[in-house]
This record gives sequence, structure tokens and C-alpha cells, in this order.
Amino acid sequence: MVNLFAGKSVEQDNFSLATHIGRYTMHYAGEPMRVLKDHVPSELSRQTMNEAVWFAEEFMMPSDELQSAWRDLRGNVGMVAKHFGVSHLIADLRTSTLGPVAVG
Repeated sequence: MVNLFAGKSVEQDNFSLATHIGRYTMHYAGEPMRVLKDHVPSELSRQTMNEAVWFAEEFMMPSDELQSAWRDLRGNVGMVAKHFGVSHLIADLRTSTLGPVAVG
């Protein structure tokens, strides 16, 4: 566990780091990093962020491990979140994304 910023939880920091790893891996690996001044988010940058979030969700809570934890912890989202070291919100979003068949 890593805590980077005061005022943010370790779980938030972990997910933020996983998101940045995803963004780098999928969109910048092998290319020089670019810093854009006065960057205004575009549809493309929103898509890039969504992809990074999806990467982070799978990275932090792989679907096969999530299915197992979901069964073992009887669908208790709070316990699942604690098990994977993510926030309740992120665990809830991930289980919602996978749907009841995948985690049920």
C-alpha cells in the first residue's frame, strides 16, 4: 500500500496509481512523454481516461479473483473492497460493470 497525498485514502492512492499505470501502458509506452499546456479535455482524452480506469479496475480486481472473493464474502461489497485494497465505490462500480452473472 502506498499513501501519496495527505487527505486521500490509501485506497484512493492505489487506484489512482493503477489508473496512471494503465494510461501510460496503453497510450504512452514506447513514445516520449508529452506535457500539454492549457490542455482542454477532449472526447479522445475522456476515452483515454475511461480506458485507464478500466485497466485499473482489472489490474486491481481481476475478474476471476473478484468472482471468487464475491462468493467467499457473500456479496458484501465493503468486504470485497477491503480484500482488494480499493474504495467501496470502486468495488461497487467494478461489480456493477461485470454484472450479476459474472460475480454472482
